This record gives sequence, C-alpha cells and structure tokens, in this order.
Amino acid sequence: MALTFLDVLLESVQAEATAASYYERLQAHAAGPDARGLLAAMAAVQRAHGEQIAAEGRALLYGGIPVDPRAGSVSAHVAPGWDDVRDLSYDEALQIALEGQAAAEDYYAGLATLFDGPEEAMLKRAAAVEQRFGHQLRDAVARRARARRCERALAQIIGSVVVARQSATRMLRRPESATADPRAARLVEQVIAYEEQRSAEIASLSPEPGLRVMRSPAFVVSVAASDHTPPDLGLVMRVALELEEKTASYCTRAAATLRVVEATVLRKLAAECLDNAESIATALARLGRADEDLQARSSDPRLAA
Repeated sequence: MALTFLDVLLESVQAEATAASYYERLQAHAAGPDARGLLAAMAAVQRAHGEQIAAEGRALLYGGIPVDPRAGSVSAHVAPGWDDVRDLSYDEALQIALEGQAAAEDYYAGLATLFDGPEEAMLKRAAAVEQRFGHQLRDAVARRARARRCERALAQIIGSVVVARQSATRMLRRPESATADPRAARLVEQVIAYEEQRSAEIASLSPEPGLRVMRSPAFVVSVAASDHTPPDLGLVMRVALELEEKTASYCTRAAATLRVVEATVLRKLAAECLDNAESIATALARLGRADEDLQARSSDPRLAA
C-alpha cells in the first residue's frame, strides 16, 4: 500500500508528540534547573511544532487531524539511549536536544523527497523549522563552551594571584627575615595572618575551587624579593603595598580577556586591592614623615645638647 500524505502527516504529528513526551520524561532525570529548563523548552517546542504541522495539514487536506498528546510508537525525533541515564547535566541535555533536532531535520527532509507541490513545500518548511532550532542549540553549545573556557581561565587567574601573594609572604617567614625591631616583628605577623585570610578569600572566588593545575605566580613582589634583611617597618609596609597594587593591576588586565561575569569578579577584586593600597600608602607616608621628624630632631644641636 502506497504511503499517502495523510499517513505522513499523522505520523509526523505523532512523532512530535512522542518527542515532547520523551523530553518531559527526561526532566525527572535532570541534575539541576538549567538542564530541566532546557528539556522543558524542548518539550514545548516539539508540541508547538506538532500543532503547526497539524494546522498546515488541515489547510492542505480540508479535514481535521487530531494532535494526540500521548506518546506513541514513533521515535524518529529523539536521541535514543538516554532513558536510563540519571542526573543529566546541562551539557548532556544539550547533546540530547542536538541529536533529536538533527534526527527531526533528516526525517522531514527525507519525507519531502517523496512528494511534490504544496505537500513537499510543507515538509521542507517543517525541516527548516527543525534546522533553525538546531542552529540555536549549536549556538547554545558554543556559548556554553566559551563559558567553560572563561570559568577555567578565571580559576587559573585566581590561582596565580593566590600563589603570588603566598610567595611574597613566605619571604617574610624566612629565618633571615627575623628582626629585632618589635614594631616590625608585630607588623610581619599581622601581614602574614592577613595574607593567609586574604588568600583564602581570593581562592573562594574561583569557579573551580577543586581545580588542580600547575600554576605560576601572577607577579613577583620585587620589594620582598630584594635583599633587605632583616626587614624594617617600612619594608614590611612596602611589601603589603606592592601586593595590593600588583594584584589590582594584574586583575584589571586579565578582566579584559573574559566575559562580563568573570570580568566583574576580577574588577571587584581589583577595586578592593586599590582601596587597601590607598590605606597602606597613607600609613607609609605617615611613617616617612615620622622618620624625617626623628632625623631632624636627632641632628638638631639644641636637642643634642
């Protein structure tokens, strides 16, 4: 018995309903709201397309075509093999949708070759609908890939900043850095304690805190690396100042290479570091003026007498 256009139309409507039910079932297996949302959107698209095909078919055949919302036996529009998968991720949901759209596009394009005239045109339109949605899904995959690259880049940047700050404070821990100046010694301990807390706070900004990669320091604090031992009060403050300034500069430059989401994290961190640097610079200036006053007094013959 020859395949009629009515047969094709009924099967296509049922296939869209089957695909919609399939995506609705998979929602129960999704691991999070993003994956569930994508699968729900796919189900809605399939149902809407089924209704569109039915409406166009009625116009061609001058009759009514029922849109059966129940899942039937047609499975040409779905990606097989996912029914038993649990905790579907967003990336897996995207893959399912892509496979389903590719199958649907091929399905309608193949059917269109069996007919001529308005029936062929209608089936080609159905294939074009699936193709356009497939392009949207591929764009979503590309955006997702870029997001993951930016997240990984942010994790690398954060890690490099943490390593750089920890390297600088380790120099202050060296035995040869011990100082007899009680004020400098107290300040060293305060800087070290602050940096331990600050490094943990900065590390928490990483989107992949568990990422284990080889990281090199984002910058080197030249004051701490130079041979000033034991450190005086001014040196410790200059180490802290350079830490904040170089962190701010590095994060500002790195932010220009990332998406708005990741760049905002780095720009906020840079702003915090600049505020800290301003406070340290003010304190360092006060210390310098105090040293100048002390030297002036010590050189004053009236005071010496």
